[in-house]
Formats: sequence, structure tokens, C-alpha cells
Amino acid sequence: MKKAEAIIITAVFSLLLVVGLVGTLISDKPDFSEWENRELAEFPEASVDSVLSGKFGQEFEGWLTDRFVARDFWVKLKRASDSALGIKESNGVVVGNNALFDIPDKASEKAVEKNISAINAFQKKTSLPTSIILVPSTATVFYEDAPSLFPSNDEEALVENIYSRLDNVTAVDTLPVLRAMTLDEAFYKTDHHWTSKGAAAVYSAWRNIENTFELEEVAEDFYGTLTSRSGDISIKADTVEKITSGDAFVSCKVFDGVNTTEYPSMYFDSYLGLKDKYSYFLGTNQPMVTLETANGTGRVLLMLKDSFAHSFVQCASEDFDKVILVDLRYLTSPLDTLLDLDEVTDVLFLYSLENFTTQDNMMWIK
Repeated sequence: MKKAEAIIITAVFSLLLVVGLVGTLISDKPDFSEWENRELAEFPEASVDSVLSGKFGQEFEGWLTDRFVARDFWVKLKRASDSALGIKESNGVVVGNNALFDIPDKASEKAVEKNISAINAFQKKTSLPTSIILVPSTATVFYEDAPSLFPSNDEEALVENIYSRLDNVTAVDTLPVLRAMTLDEAFYKTDHHWTSKGAAAVYSAWRNIENTFELEEVAEDFYGTLTSRSGDISIKADTVEKITSGDAFVSCKVFDGVNTTEYPSMYFDSYLGLKDKYSYFLGTNQPMVTLETANGTGRVLLMLKDSFAHSFVQCASEDFDKVILVDLRYLTSPLDTLLDLDEVTDVLFLYSLENFTTQDNMMWIK
């Protein structure tokens, strides 16, 4: 009887694999996964060399993994099974009681050294008032809320070390500012970014002003990148808010590396109907975005940044005539060939700590 049961189980499992493979091959799947917010792998091109070298097999495995029929369902099912077994970690995300926690990549001292050196050189060359804001992970800021099995990573000491090695640069300590809030006030529970409220609090600390920013809810069903990566849907959706003030706003110009397109708002409403609701703020990552206002302050802010700046810039649009956001990850030529540094009056480097300590893109500012 046991042998018969084993044969039946094997046959059913094999049939499911065959059906899944056939379904994957014949189904018409989109090239972009809205759930994961990324492009899916293309079917590899076969050649004698690619087959013999094993490259085709590796790429085919990646394509099959990405395109497997009903993939989103299987990912969620696996996460539900892991949860039932008490497994808390999934694809670099730890599931807590009230939030998902991203496990940051290990810092690269080489990247840190290059970035610090580039910032010091840039400040010395321009002599512009320069500031830096590094945002630690949610688990570092709210360590008491993180699961007990969360890997130890002394980001607080890492931030202090980086700040101590910068010359003539104003460093903003985000930890006490964010720790004065609750987790779901400062960060999204399902995404790695901070909220508009968290960004506004840090902005106020940087500018040394009272935090009087008012917010308006624009969405209440946001499931972010950590939900996508982990497949966990047990954590409730986040609310997305925007800054309601900023009447002096004039235009938003987006440079995609080739063309510049002007928009009447810094908010992109179309994303509120999609899963990637964080792109409501400025849209997707681009080489350069310029916000123009009628504030009449005579000040122009250059912000070298990652996507944490997208909700932060809502506040900055009230203090400057122009805010130029540059994402060095997408540049293909030096910064001074892209804009006139002579018009800049203030400089801000704004990055998540993980990006700053693992990526090296500062060569474009030299």
C-alpha cells in the first residue's frame, strides 16, 4: 500500500510539473511584473556555445522561474506554508508581528571609502554648503519591534563612522528624529521606504524648523517592495500620504537620459491605481528631475539621492526656487555636463544607508 501511495504521489507531482511547464510555454505573459515591480527575464537565445558553456541552461532556469504560470500564486502559497511552519525569513525579508523588515546587504568598505572621498572632494571643489542624510533600516531605528532572530548589524556605529570622516559637511542624525515616532508613522510596514511623515520630520530637523507640514491621505491599499519580495500578505496594507502645502510649485521637469518632459505636478496620480504606489512621488527613478517654484528665495538645492528623496522633496519645494534631484545610478556622463553648478546654492546627499554603503556611483560628481 505504501508503495502504491508513493507511486501516486510521484505521478501527481510529475503531472503538475509537466502541466506547469507546458502552461508556462504556451501562456502569454507580460514582460513586466506589477506585483514585483520589475522586468521579467527574457527567453534566452540558444546557440552551440551557450548550450555547451551552460549559459543557456542558467538563463533558461531564470526565465522559467520568472515566467512560471501563476507564479505570484505559488510565491504567496510558499510564504503561507513557511508561516505555518514558523519560518519568518523569506528572500531577505523577515516577517514581524506588525511589519516586514528588510535585511540590508553587507556594507562594502571599498564603496564607503570611495563615496566619502568623492563627497569631500566635491565639497572642496565647489565650496557650497553641503549636508548629508543617511537613513538606516527600519530594524535599526525600531530595533525593539524587529523579530528577535533579526541578524545583528550595527548600523548606528556605521553612520557615526561615515559622518566622522566627512569634511565641512553638515550631517543629520536621523535616529533620534525617527525614534520619536512610531514605526508605522516613520516607515511603511510593507515597503523599505520612509513615509511622508517620517521624511517631513527629518526635513524639519535638517532645516532646523518646526515641523508644521500637513498631510493628506491619497491611498490606503499600498503593498510595497517587501511584500513583493517575501510573498507575505499577512501584514496589512499601508496608507500613502502627501504634503498638502506647497502652493508655490510651478513645474516638474523629468530628464530620462535623452529627453526632458514637463509635468504640472510632482505627484503622478496614475500610480495610485497600480501596485507601485510609491512612484506616486515623482514617478520612477530617472537621471534628473527638476522642480521649479515661485518661492522667491534665490536658493537652488542640488540633491544627490536615491528614491528616499522622492517623498522628502515635497518639503524642500517650499524652501527653494529650484530643486534639482540627480540619481547618480542612472548617469552616463559627469554631473557638470548635465547642469550648471554655478546656479546651485545648497547641496544635499540623501541616501538609504544600505545604498550608500553598497553602491559606488559618486565618480560622476568628480
